[in-house]
Amino acid sequence: MDDLAEAAEVTRGVEGGPCHVLVVEDSAAQRLLATQRLKAIGYRVTAVEDGEQALSRIAAGDIDIVLSDWMMPRLDGIGLCRKVRSFSDSAYLYFVLMTARTERESLAEGLRAGADDFIAKPFDTAELAARLGAGRRLADLHHRLDEARQKAEAAHRSVDRLYTQIQQDLSVASSLQRAALPPSSDEVNGCKVAGFCQFSGHVGGDHIGWVPIGEHAVGIYSIDVAGHGIASCLLALRLAALMAVEEDEESLIATLGEGGALIPRPPARVLAALNAMRFGAEEHDLYFTMAYAVLWPESGRVELATAGHWPPVVLGTDGAPRVVEAEGGPPVLLLAETAFPSAELTLAPGERLVLYSDGLPEAEIASSGAELGSEGFLRLLRSAATSATADLPGLLWQRALGQCVDPRDEGHAIRPGYAPLKIDDDASIVIIERAP
Repeated sequence: MDDLAEAAEVTRGVEGGPCHVLVVEDSAAQRLLATQRLKAIGYRVTAVEDGEQALSRIAAGDIDIVLSDWMMPRLDGIGLCRKVRSFSDSAYLYFVLMTARTERESLAEGLRAGADDFIAKPFDTAELAARLGAGRRLADLHHRLDEARQKAEAAHRSVDRLYTQIQQDLSVASSLQRAALPPSSDEVNGCKVAGFCQFSGHVGGDHIGWVPIGEHAVGIYSIDVAGHGIASCLLALRLAALMAVEEDEESLIATLGEGGALIPRPPARVLAALNAMRFGAEEHDLYFTMAYAVLWPESGRVELATAGHWPPVVLGTDGAPRVVEAEGGPPVLLLAETAFPSAELTLAPGERLVLYSDGLPEAEIASSGAELGSEGFLRLLRSAATSATADLPGLLWQRALGQCVDPRDEGHAIRPGYAPLKIDDDASIVIIERAP
């Protein structure tokens, strides 16, 4: 087998398509010889006569391997190699130096400059093919890595665009959900009402509200849909829409009596009706807890029902909180058929009924890691109970963020120095006061 046939055999064992070799040689005869032999064994070849021309050609791209003479005018092979290695944002080029120098110091200098391999002049075609074969394999690997990198960068850009779009959509959804909340305080049928609803993310599953039912009753509710994402937000908004009333029209929470007057539906029946709707529950795992109460301000009578929610609290006129001991039902949508117990109580003039989600009582005290709990929440309520109803929810939230009651403290005052609550859940509260 002659030299060219042997070299071609070596070249055929290398994977990949035609490899592009840049020959850098100031000798026209040597340049022509190298070009002919490389083309004969299957390489694409471009030839230039010095390092400066090589840099321009490399900058144009599409070069896989550089085969450069060591000694050249203007810019020699060592200088060319150093400049090539300085192109940090370019694809890796396999660099082979052609030289008659074989002393160790010279080879070490070439390696320090970034050369990958050496071939002695005059070169043997089979040896050249074998050495370039290694470069071709490396070039092929770098091509694949570069393609993978480009695909990864394209995927990253796509994900980044998607993330940006999601953030924009979430921001709009957050604005819409907050716009659907009631004002921080109001007066309805002679009762003072107030509340807050804070989400742990852009949107949340908590919702509060109050609604006049006719001229003689007020309904208030606290909803906590499982989860904090868009699905929870959508269900919470759907529930809020169902808890609305229109004059002279029956609704989920009111019926029409004699003369077209609106009469509140019993809260237990309202919860049962919501549970019967299912909201496509067979296709998702969402459920919600809820407390719903109806107050007749004139008499102070309150009818209420809870579904997996924290028990309501009554704030006495002396600021002392007391838990409403009433049986509750399971969360809504958790069981297909269930009954929800009903309870009644009477608010004295000036007393306030408090409904709330689990965001505050289940919050963690940052300094100790303990849960605030029911007792801590009641002490938090009492610490702010002397404030007006319109100010009470906001004051509770501020104190929860900046100060909190130590669960071991049997006193009621909130003192500076305690760590804030670590609130990882949506938190909401709604308060109604019977007129003095």
